[in-house]
Amino acid sequence: MNILKKIYIILLNYNGYKDTIECLESILQSDYEDYQIVVVDNNSSDNSMDNMLSWAKKLPHKYYSQKEALQDKFELSSKSIIFIQSEQNGGFSAGNNIGIKYALLKNDFDYVWLLNNDTIIKKDSLSLLVNYAKLHDLGITGSSLLDYNYPHKTQSLGGYIHKLLGSGKNIVNIDEIDKIEYIVGASFLIKKIVFNKIGLLPEEYFLYYEDSDYCFNARDVGFRVGTAVDSIVYHKEGGTTGTSKSIYNKSYMSDFYSFRSHKIFWKKYFKERYWLIYFQLVVYLVHRLLHGKFRNMLSLINAFFSEVKK
Repeated sequence: MNILKKIYIILLNYNGYKDTIECLESILQSDYEDYQIVVVDNNSSDNSMDNMLSWAKKLPHKYYSQKEALQDKFELSSKSIIFIQSEQNGGFSAGNNIGIKYALLKNDFDYVWLLNNDTIIKKDSLSLLVNYAKLHDLGITGSSLLDYNYPHKTQSLGGYIHKLLGSGKNIVNIDEIDKIEYIVGASFLIKKIVFNKIGLLPEEYFLYYEDSDYCFNARDVGFRVGTAVDSIVYHKEGGTTGTSKSIYNKSYMSDFYSFRSHKIFWKKYFKERYWLIYFQLVVYLVHRLLHGKFRNMLSLINAFFSEVKK
């Protein structure tokens, strides 16, 4: 009789093996018994895979190339860590989709948990997350994301889309939890049936808004989303891309991909008001100008005129 590995935990690494190892160490302390860890390296340039394999040498683990991993020829030992080397960096969704495809080929799970590599979890984070998802029959479930450096500070309980500016608004107050339209991808539990209904994560974004898109898509076909507030995940946020909670400190790359993805999302879900994207661009440009972020102004203009390859 095939016993379900209830959860596949997928971590995406890109030039951040130290964060990934810290995250893995916290997962291995979880009180949840039935999980399989899959680490996908998104074609890092810092020898991440070698360092992660060196760390894992005393643990049950297997290493696959991307091609090998998707051929479904291998049997797993219990609690082994699967390391998959991506052939290229196709972005957040593409990297995670490699892990999701691996899980779907195995077909022995109830949920996939996409967990940012720059997080650590508490011993009961996954148990509380899964129990809440099952109790409320949710298609996608998130955790309370707390600041890694300031653990009493809430980063996000989920979010909603500002209908004028089109940008995501993080919810940090539990009293506003009924406004949630999307779950933040740092902790993103997806029920298997959601993949069967709407497929994999959207790869046209590269970075940002893929979690919002996936939640909107799921909600459009009848799935519910919600947050298990007692499931705590500590999140460092923005180490790879230069993301900052302060608009003044956003990197060129962060501004470029954020506005590019913002444009894709707005056209997809608010097409009747797509003309507002021009107003939004002007607002962002003026803001960067007033704060002397001239290079970021260029990034926004480049993002606006960039073509989307699907």
